[in-house]
Amino acid sequence: MGNEKETLREEIERRRREIEELTRKEKGQDRERGTSFSEQPKMQAPELWPDPPEEK
Repeated sequence: MGNEKETLREEIERRRREIEELTRKEKGQDRERGTSFSEQPKMQAPELWPDPPEEK
């Protein structure tokens, strides 16, 4: 069981490093384009629909 835990820890560390590396690459590409994620326009919620007219 101890060996399995060690193998899982190694796998987790390897994947964590891969994710960090990919994140750094993506941030580098954003800098090359001149816009960062925080500078991109944000989606806005649509305006609320007006109340329907009351039927008589």
